[in-house]
Amino acid sequence: MPLGEIVGHVVLEVVVEILIKGPGFLIARQFKPGIDPDGKWSILCGLVFWLLVGGLGYLAWRALAAD
Repeated sequence: MPLGEIVGHVVLEVVVEILIKGPGFLIARQFKPGIDPDGKWSILCGLVFWLLVGGLGYLAWRALAAD
């Protein structure tokens, strides 16, 4: 396996596991205590979280950049 593929897999795992599943699990656990950390609800909540963060960041930037 070439070095580029190894680095790509590591980066993908970090993004999916930490940045998406992490916040998703913390949010989903508030609504359903027995949630699976690797389940679809954790991933869905994580994606929705980052979409909201990105959307609100964009709206804040537009509000502050408007002259």
